[in-house]
Amino acid sequence: MTLPGKSQKGQLFFLDNFSKDTIGKSPSHWESNVRGEIVTVKNEPGKWLKMHANGTYLPIINKLFPDQFTLEFDFIYQALGTDYNITEITMFSDKPGDTYDVSFPGSAGIKIFLENFIVSYACYSGQKIDDQLAQEHRTNIIQTDKKVKVSIQVDKREVAVYIDGQKIMVAQRCPNTILPFNAMRFNLWGSQAEPLISNIRLTAP
Repeated sequence: MTLPGKSQKGQLFFLDNFSKDTIGKSPSHWESNVRGEIVTVKNEPGKWLKMHANGTYLPIINKLFPDQFTLEFDFIYQALGTDYNITEITMFSDKPGDTYDVSFPGSAGIKIFLENFIVSYACYSGQKIDDQLAQEHRTNIIQTDKKVKVSIQVDKREVAVYIDGQKIMVAQRCPNTILPFNAMRFNLWGSQAEPLISNIRLTAP
């Protein structure tokens, strides 16, 4: 693992802060099944992608991730009602012939779930979650309309999640997920979820 919770200064593998995108439009280098919207946020710099339920959003990367990497992004949990609202971040292996499923994209992957006061983890291969490795942690860091920096550090054995530099969990990877990933997505669950993300960075040591 790299240094816990620190912003990494290694090789930059992917970056998108939406600086070249147009306010009110969908981001130019992302795919989605519902419309996304580039917005500005009061008291926060830069541009943000506002996602809409129940959407799926994938940055176009088209290359294998390093064996060890860190995904970082700024995140604002935002929901209009009391219904459950979850932002799921999935990193996975996408190969020709893979069967896609709304819950299990590609052939294998890892998932981080962000919701109000809760962070969860799961890994899967095929269409089956490894329940023995799943984790859920309650934390008061993720609150409605509050910006946090999420850092997900991945190597061949473990996944570590930090929020604003605080370690939330360290979890094992399923044996069948120990293969190079080449895709990630943000998937929304909940009828009124409208989270915002910005400054998405994927770096290798």
